[in-house]
Amino acid sequence: MLKDKVFKCIDFDHSVIGWKLKSGSVGLFKIDSVLKEKNNKKINYLAKTVMAGNVYGKSILPITPNYNFQWITNGEKRYVFRKFENSKIKIDNKDSEIIKYITNIKKKNKIKISVQDLIKDQLNSSRSLSCKINLENQICEFPINHVNTHIKDNCFQVETGPILIRKKKNFISAFIFFNNTKNCQIVWNYPTLGGKIEKFKAKINFYVNA
Repeated sequence: MLKDKVFKCIDFDHSVIGWKLKSGSVGLFKIDSVLKEKNNKKINYLAKTVMAGNVYGKSILPITPNYNFQWITNGEKRYVFRKFENSKIKIDNKDSEIIKYITNIKKKNKIKISVQDLIKDQLNSSRSLSCKINLENQICEFPINHVNTHIKDNCFQVETGPILIRKKKNFISAFIFFNNTKNCQIVWNYPTLGGKIEKFKAKINFYVNA
């Protein structure tokens, strides 16, 4: 274990983002990832994916044709990803019915752990393992949903997501893979799943509950 310096990290279990509509309806979402842009200090939040529904409907509640709904906000505006059964993607930032964005973000005390700690403690997921990646001009923070560790071979591999990345002018939801703390590989989730696997240099740190 590294020196027990305490860091303020996102409490993904108790943080939500959402909106309040002109009608008075409030929609809340748990979050998958947080992205801090270094150049403008803005913080962006990626909501968990849900299937879209006819809100307060009287009959069929899922919207048909079905589509997955995921969105991003910095508390001032939003970007929405809609992914349909035929893999068609629609992206928009319409918000004319929204009167207020909600960013109820909680923090919790965590301590940084080394790769050796990660490998040796094969039950670290019970301590809310999370990660911060310093990637070019942005810092991405996210919970680790899946990690593999092998004590005998002294190795690990993280396979997790979706996380939020900014690529040029676009925000993109992606899945991330890494087995060291200096490089990662990314597969874009939106606007399409798959395609070219991109490799990035990165500085990666792990955190668990203090």
